[in-house]
Amino acid sequence: MGRAFKELAYPRKNLVISTKIFWGHVGGKNQTGLSRKHIIEGLRNSLKRLELEYVDIVFAHRPDPATPLEETVRAFSWCIDQGMARYWGTSEWPADVIEHAC
Repeated sequence: MGRAFKELAYPRKNLVISTKIFWGHVGGKNQTGLSRKHIIEGLRNSLKRLELEYVDIVFAHRPDPATPLEETVRAFSWCIDQGMARYWGTSEWPADVIEHAC
C-alpha cells in the first residue's frame, strides 16, 4: 500500500488511512493480542509497511481478555500522543467492553 500511495501521488490530506491491531506474525505471545508491547510494535510495523508517519485511525480488531483493558486503552492513547495515529477505535468489540473502556 505504501508504494501505491506514492505512485498514485494523492495528497495525504485527502486520504483517510486505517490499520488494525490484533494478529501479528506467528511466533509468540508478544506478537498477538492487545498488550502495550504488541500495540506499539504492531503500529510501528504497519507504519513502516505503509511508508507513513501516521494513520488516521488504528483499530483494536477484537477484544483481548488476556490483557487488562486499562493497558490496552493507555497504549492506544500513548500512540496517539506520539503522533502515530489520530484516533483509535474498535471493530469487533461488544458494547459492554467499549463502555468499560470509555
